[in-house]
Amino acid sequence: MVPTITLHWKLIWQLMTKLLLAAIATILLSGAAYAEEPMQCSPKDNTARILKSGNPNDTAPGWKLAIVPTATSFTVKRTVNTDAGKYFQGDLISTRGGKIGRNLFILAQEWDCKGS
Repeated sequence: MVPTITLHWKLIWQLMTKLLLAAIATILLSGAAYAEEPMQCSPKDNTARILKSGNPNDTAPGWKLAIVPTATSFTVKRTVNTDAGKYFQGDLISTRGGKIGRNLFILAQEWDCKGS
């Protein structure tokens, strides 16, 4: 026969172990969600260009003379540094929230960016 006090300590130990694991999981998951927050950019004005590479003269097809609305946003996937300047590669997002261009480039100085 096991004394009652031993059973209580065993239950307390199991409960504390579960609470500790839950706390660790919460901390790890909240950190991962924060770390994956992508940088979001919006054009400074309607002269911003949409490019197909990290070259200021390499305008993406369909964007040669197009005006980019200032409510449009750009989700940055990576940064590209060249002799011609700093570029961001990512996806162009419409004012309604849908992707209207994937893996495009923007010249960093033409956009206001916030985030990671």
